Amino acid sequence: VDCRIDTGANCSVMSAMQLSRVTTQKPQVLTTRIGSFFGHVSKAEGGIILPVMHGNRSTEVKFYIVKREVPTTISGTIAEKLNLIKRVAAVEKHCSQTVQQHEDIFHGLGELKGVKYHMRLKPDAQGVIQQPRTVPVAIRDKLKSH
Repeated sequence: VDCRIDTGANCSVMSAMQLSRVTTQKPQVLTTRIGSFFGHVSKAEGGIILPVMHGNRSTEVKFYIVKREVPTTISGTIAEKLNLIKRVAAVEKHCSQTVQQHEDIFHGLGELKGVKYHMRLKPDAQGVIQQPRTVPVAIRDKLKSH
């Protein structure tokens, strides 16, 4: 089966139709909801672990099974394990130098005058990529005037 790679995905997805073509195994029943970058939400009908191979590499992959006809897609993490991609961008923990170099970008829209916000994360929190939310109409003028 040819798979697409979604480097921003946190999971691998396969349609129920495709699953029936590759195995007679029944997926484990799940009630997981899968959200796409563009906001589409699908209910996973089940989950199944299948071997995925590329060249001389193989790995076990948990696929979420959906009713809709979707292309079989593997996450970026799986693609890395199979040597299909290599991540080259490094994330810096301390970004103050970057902020100083591009100071004009980090001012303006998105900054509320007199408002401070503190965020606490769980130590084992996993980041999720999501589409940016639109600014509520009620505070749009406050953001633009700042």
